[in-house]
Amino acid sequence: MQSLLAIRDPKVDRDFRNEFADDDDRHQAFVRTEAALGHVIDYLRDEAGIPHVKLVPYALYIPVLARFMAVLGPPQGRAAELLRRWIWRGAVLGVAPQGNTVGLRQGAAAVHTDPLKSAQRLLELLPPPGQWKPDISQIPLNRAQAKVNILGLLSLAPRHLSHDRFGEPIDAAQLLESGGPLTPVLDDRSVLGRGLANRLIQPPGEVDIARLLVEKDLDERVLASHCLDAELVRLLRQGRADDFLKRRAAEVEAIIHDHVQSRALFGFRDGPDCGRVVR
Repeated sequence: MQSLLAIRDPKVDRDFRNEFADDDDRHQAFVRTEAALGHVIDYLRDEAGIPHVKLVPYALYIPVLARFMAVLGPPQGRAAELLRRWIWRGAVLGVAPQGNTVGLRQGAAAVHTDPLKSAQRLLELLPPPGQWKPDISQIPLNRAQAKVNILGLLSLAPRHLSHDRFGEPIDAAQLLESGGPLTPVLDDRSVLGRGLANRLIQPPGEVDIARLLVEKDLDERVLASHCLDAELVRLLRQGRADDFLKRRAAEVEAIIHDHVQSRALFGFRDGPDCGRVVR
């Protein structure tokens, strides 16, 4: 509904019941919205690197992007790049600091006339960068930072650890359709144990991860796909759970930070020319 309203007019907080002149107007609006949402899905998956709607950090991205697709067409080149920066910067800074309704109205109003300038206007709506850092304590999927965290781990292309599918790449979209994407390594209730330092991207209930890591020598490629290495395995085998969690916390934070930066490109110019770091 918000996508349909945003496509027709940026003032999205109007009464939907009074929106259409007649049945034909209603039908055409839904056809146009359906087509736009198809392009939004393609863009989020293929360009922004978000494989499932459960990992879209903020819901307002969808109606704003739907308006962009319907009014200006699927973004190309520099406009597509700047839109990706808007999505990822907004994911960690907060895309609607004045609230969702205001943010949606402002975002929709920024999209008009020219794809590149529209993407630049969206970027200008974001709060200043400040000193952002990952918060790996966040794991519930109803929080934007948790979605960013999971997307960071997914950037490693995690692989299955269960016996029957061992080493096969995990289909992130399929995993999210079937339930939660995170499985704990240790039964640890400390602060770090409750967060992402103690979680792997893995279908829940398929394997005892700690036992597997202790008893079986795993291929380095499989370990790396889960932000693990020989040193972390050694700490587990020595029963040094605290040291394992502290070291993996630092590794996971670095992976998430680098993944976000590679897409948000903080410090790069957002003009029409190729971006260079602002000194």
